[in-house]
Amino acid sequence: MKQLFERSYQGNIPKYFIYQALYQFMLFLPIWVIFLQQERGLTLTQVTFVDVAFWLTTALAELPTGMVADTFGRKASVTISVLMTAGAVLLFGLTQNFVLLMVANSLWAIALTFESGAGLALLYDSLRQVGREEEYTRVRARLSMVALVSTAVSTILGGVVGDWNMEATFVITALLLVVSLFFVLTLKEPPYDPDPDTGERIKYTRAVGMTLEALKQSPNLRMVMLYRNLLPVGGALVAITFFQPHAVNIGIPVKWIGVFLFSFRLFRLVGAAAVGR
Repeated sequence: MKQLFERSYQGNIPKYFIYQALYQFMLFLPIWVIFLQQERGLTLTQVTFVDVAFWLTTALAELPTGMVADTFGRKASVTISVLMTAGAVLLFGLTQNFVLLMVANSLWAIALTFESGAGLALLYDSLRQVGREEEYTRVRARLSMVALVSTAVSTILGGVVGDWNMEATFVITALLLVVSLFFVLTLKEPPYDPDPDTGERIKYTRAVGMTLEALKQSPNLRMVMLYRNLLPVGGALVAITFFQPHAVNIGIPVKWIGVFLFSFRLFRLVGAAAVGR
């Protein structure tokens, strides 16, 4: 019985790896700015507003969505993330309306906060259930490499597919997200951490209260959350939002943009490979 119990949680690890490989395979990433300009007629200022809507929503949604995993389960939180991401990507690629584009990007931001932390917590607790929690750093590094390789490959292919049909990059990405849902639904939820006061499952309002109290008591925690939400903005604007139109302006074909963006990700791959050591 014990071996069967351990094997069920052991299966979570390869399933989570496959899910992440599919979840990070986003073909539209190297061409989405060009898509908005050429296919939807947006100015770079409007594109920036769409991007800012994403980062602002991420900062605001991180806390309330994070409590869902503690209250209803990590698997439930990841499932919501996949469904919302698929819907947001499809809406982003098919809508002609500027407001709906901002809504779609905000929905994607909310979806990412549902996954943020919840998936890694599920992975760690699965390792803990089979007595492998000391391997988490190494497993996490391998997971980062899988995710980065998936993103890198999709970046190259996204440029090629986008050169043929830009809308297709969004549709294919949404379909792959639906496929990844199969692996998420077959994950086994590890036992939850009970409320330290009652010994029962933590209620949502209780989880929010505990988190706010932790933020109140720890200035360092507040600064970490601020740093985590603000740091990616500058890098994303320069390396993604502004790079794509600049590349087009200097004559780089759409199908080659993904190759250039892939070169940026090589540095992240090297960093991920070194984390386990």
